[in-house]
Amino acid sequence: MKEFMEKWQSDKRFQIKIKLLLYTVFIVIVAIYAISLDNSSIDNLDQDTIDEISNEESSSKNIIDINDNYHYVATINIDDSEYQYTIIKKDNQETIIKEHNNITSNYLYKDNNYYQLEDDTYILTTKDNIYDVINENYLNLSSINKYLEKSQNNNNQYLVYLKDIILGESSEDYFVILINNNKISIDYTPLMKRFNNSLKKFNVDITIIEGLNQNIEE
Repeated sequence: MKEFMEKWQSDKRFQIKIKLLLYTVFIVIVAIYAISLDNSSIDNLDQDTIDEISNEESSSKNIIDINDNYHYVATINIDDSEYQYTIIKKDNQETIIKEHNNITSNYLYKDNNYYQLEDDTYILTTKDNIYDVINENYLNLSSINKYLEKSQNNNNQYLVYLKDIILGESSEDYFVILINNNKISIDYTPLMKRFNNSLKKFNVDITIIEGLNQNIEE
């Protein structure tokens, strides 16, 4: 150390060399630190991006997950009346069977048209003729998934607040969707009373016979 100090004081070239060496070491340390920060930022950005994609996929995932081909039965109880719709989707067409008061009507949906079976012949008809007691959306599994997206899960009861699905609605009223394996129960009464206040009960019970992708999430 003594020799170093003596040389430092007496040799100007030695001083310059040492200063250059220290400066180079400083630059290298700063560069390494900067690269480290950049890599950390990239890693954090990548993780944030992954988390965002994961959250988007999770939120868009259907709670009721069915195949393109399916078969389910929907029983509708409106006050003292009961109706049943059996819906079978296969390939590019859908068979619809409506039952009420021991009367069975058969329909077909194909190529964006509805047909009613009369004397072994399918005749063009309308959706309103088929779904005359209930809007088709309240039975459609894709539509029910839309309600579930808006719902709040309360101990496996999905609460769908009317203010989240009706424009301009501000009340805290809601209807409930229950899911148990291949069965879906919906009490539409609070929603339907908005359109017909004299209604006392409007329940829909759906049993999926075929077409479930693994299971229905609970």
